[in-house]
Amino acid sequence: MADKFPPVIHQIEDSLAYLSLFLLALFPFMEVIAREFFHTGVPNSTVYLQHLVLVATFIAGAITSRQKRHLSLALGFPIKEPLKGILHTLVQVLCAAMTLAFAWSSLSFALNGFEITQKIGVFPLRLVALVMLAGYLIMGIRFIVGMDSKKRRGLWLLLAALGGSFLAFPSILQVVAALSAPPPAFLTSLEKPLQAGLVLASSPLIILLIVSAFFGSPIFVVLGGVGYLLFAHKALPLEIIPNQAYTMLTGYSIAAIPLFTVTGFLLSESKAGERLIKLFKAFFSWFPGGLAVMAVLVCAFFTTFTGASGVTIVALGGLLYYILVNGGYNKVFSVGLLTASGSIGLLFPPSLPVIIYGVTSQINIKEMFKGGILPGVAMVLTMVIIGVVFAIKTGVERHPFNLKETLRAVRESIWELLLPIIIFIGYFGVPGPVVKRVAIAVICVLTVEVLLRRDSRTRKLPNILITYIPISAVFVALFYRPAVSWLGIGIIAAASAIYGFIVMRFSHLPLDSRKFSSDFIRFVLLVVGLLAILTAASGVSLTIVESAAVAAIYALVVELVIHRDLKIKDMPRTLGKCLPIIGGVLTILALANGLSYYIIDAEIPMKLTAWVQAAVSSKYVFLLILNLALLVVGCFLDIYSAILVVVPLIIPLGNLFQINPVHLGIIFLANLELGYLTPPVGLNLYLASYRFNEPMVKIYKDVQVFLFLRLATVLLITYVPFLTTALLQK
Repeated sequence: MADKFPPVIHQIEDSLAYLSLFLLALFPFMEVIAREFFHTGVPNSTVYLQHLVLVATFIAGAITSRQKRHLSLALGFPIKEPLKGILHTLVQVLCAAMTLAFAWSSLSFALNGFEITQKIGVFPLRLVALVMLAGYLIMGIRFIVGMDSKKRRGLWLLLAALGGSFLAFPSILQVVAALSAPPPAFLTSLEKPLQAGLVLASSPLIILLIVSAFFGSPIFVVLGGVGYLLFAHKALPLEIIPNQAYTMLTGYSIAAIPLFTVTGFLLSESKAGERLIKLFKAFFSWFPGGLAVMAVLVCAFFTTFTGASGVTIVALGGLLYYILVNGGYNKVFSVGLLTASGSIGLLFPPSLPVIIYGVTSQINIKEMFKGGILPGVAMVLTMVIIGVVFAIKTGVERHPFNLKETLRAVRESIWELLLPIIIFIGYFGVPGPVVKRVAIAVICVLTVEVLLRRDSRTRKLPNILITYIPISAVFVALFYRPAVSWLGIGIIAAASAIYGFIVMRFSHLPLDSRKFSSDFIRFVLLVVGLLAILTAASGVSLTIVESAAVAAIYALVVELVIHRDLKIKDMPRTLGKCLPIIGGVLTILALANGLSYYIIDAEIPMKLTAWVQAAVSSKYVFLLILNLALLVVGCFLDIYSAILVVVPLIIPLGNLFQINPVHLGIIFLANLELGYLTPPVGLNLYLASYRFNEPMVKIYKDVQVFLFLRLATVLLITYVPFLTTALLQK
């Protein structure tokens, strides 16, 4: 029975995580349905949604600890035993003690931060807030029980518990006071000496935590621990850390992060990547560098939904590498291109770092997305130009354009292509006539494709003229006069297909009536589905969270019902793969927000601004220094941590030099995008080394050319603000 107990706990954790993600998508989706069709809403849906993010974060964080997949800066120093084992034990005990201190402070926050009468529906708010206690407690214990060596685990756990209690002693007093009458005299007598000891120990512990980061301490422990100890050093309430975590995680826009992550993994775990590769290959393989262009565009598409988490390299790297090498590109170039392209779509909507930057800096997320489009295109074009130049110089073979194969690829991937279109239309509010023109163009392509598929045995000019010229003329007329109703567009599409089949029949082409009926019914269903989706998208106005929920449910239906790449039994595996990303990122955001609060409370941004104002007079010199500083930050911090820690420092500096806030944000994100390619913490370097089975040093050499050219693009984005602000003026 004892052997079965942990797996049961794991299954409960996983089930709760899946349920919370399902409800996260369901509440905003039902809110949209209720608002648009019934002119009402789901009662308290926003409050439920905000606290579901809190619950999902700590369940996912606990699962991430179980799988030992929290993000860290570990450099993998070649240390031999027994020193390696000793260092590992010290790091784990330190992390456990720090996390258990977070647990004590979270308990104090839950008991003292909310009245017992406060509720979310039928749930007491205190009870919901206690999920923070449970999450930190489980994570802290798992640092010890997950150690490689089973020796003295009880002793290490005891030391961690004592250390955590020492660090959180002021919070323990608050807990006792909340649960009973005044604390016992022996506890209050310990308050002053322990507080003095904590103040003395805080500075050495901060240094120890920072050093431990390079030996495997998770980033959330390091950033949260530094903030916690800074508050302890100033004898400020330690409950600020869980309070800031609660504030961050219950912010409305944060729910978009797990939802877009789920969308990305639904796409990456299905055959969506293969369909998109086939599509872009059909479109671009006919001109120099076409296969490289295909690889860059596929990577950009997936990165926008997976948040530059490296999923693109892991999921599609092998297939793209095979296509490039067999297409005539050498291994060095192929590895370099794919590694550098693993984060190429970071500036496009609905990228997670853009959302997090908007939340942190309190800039309108929609404006951030608009500002990132042209700089993102510049980044993509840089990679495309590299691919084209390389192909021309090395004489990579081109493939003839095949219209029939291209149209077939469009039909097969149409549902994936609609996903960003739906998000764009619903979130940015595209005018109805523009949406109709998009629908007309797509349906024209689908109509021609279904006819070409049946008309495979003749290419006689009379038949081509009789069949395709009238159909094309009808759709061109519709395109320039889109006043016709959505129903009318569907009827015209069906009539065009029937006309084409009739012409084929009277052209003495053999037609299988059963096959004809099957093709026609599928065509009609495809057109009806496309029109229904675009009609709905053009008639609604979605928030960023509602867009994320619609995207997740849309991707689920497409891959589960339409393409059937995924089955119900595959869902635990698919959702299980996205949990470490959700848990890893959101726990960092939660605890880094406490450090960010301290930075602002200590007036560090104001002091830095005063110093820069005295030392730097030129806006352009400042921008150069900013770029250099952000490149260094990208070498040592992941993008999510950097946003929470660094952004509060640079926003006042941007105001000082009158830099557009959106432009400043895009400069920041573009620089941090390069951090994926720079040692020692460049995520793409690690994943490429794993995926392509190459040493890290070789991967870095392969990617250097791409890194320097991307750096030149970052400078272009920095010194040509028009790229960022052009779309903001409209």
